[in-house]
Amino acid sequence: EGVVSILWAIIDLTVDSHFDAIQTLDERLSELEEELFDDTHADDSIRHNAYRLHKHVLTLHRLALPTREIVTAILNRSQPPLPAVIIPYFQDVYDHTLRVTDWSDTLRDLVSTVIDTNLSIQSNNMNLVMKKLSGWAAIIAVPTLITGYFGMNVPFPTAGEPIGALISAALVSVTSVFLYIMFKRNNWL
Repeated sequence: EGVVSILWAIIDLTVDSHFDAIQTLDERLSELEEELFDDTHADDSIRHNAYRLHKHVLTLHRLALPTREIVTAILNRSQPPLPAVIIPYFQDVYDHTLRVTDWSDTLRDLVSTVIDTNLSIQSNNMNLVMKKLSGWAAIIAVPTLITGYFGMNVPFPTAGEPIGALISAALVSVTSVFLYIMFKRNNWL
């Protein structure tokens, strides 16, 4: 069919390269999803790889979208009309461009989900650390309060007597052990 078949071959080759690229990006996304819940990978590398993958998906989407418009224009508005023999070939290319753009939209959403999930995991880990620090701070604060009370220079019963030191040590020990057990039971430590 002459020039029209050469045009089809060029567009088909371009769309096929888009297909190969989107499949590669999809495989990379699957690897990234596995890395997300693997404790051996650093959060920075996951975030970096996710943003790079997001950039590649957007680039491919920007390349595939105009190709779809070009094929649509060739199918619907070509003057003179396309020969009937070549129309199914262009319709096949159009179908492939639709699949690539839809697939890239899906991948873009999935990469965004991976980024959000990574941020949620980081936030949850930070909350766990803060919970443990708060538990230890409470365990340290109560004995500090007790020793501060018994260390005042104000006369009170048992002040300056050995029984006062024993009471102070017993209160520090009992409250520290009680708080430790309570926080451990509630999974704060």
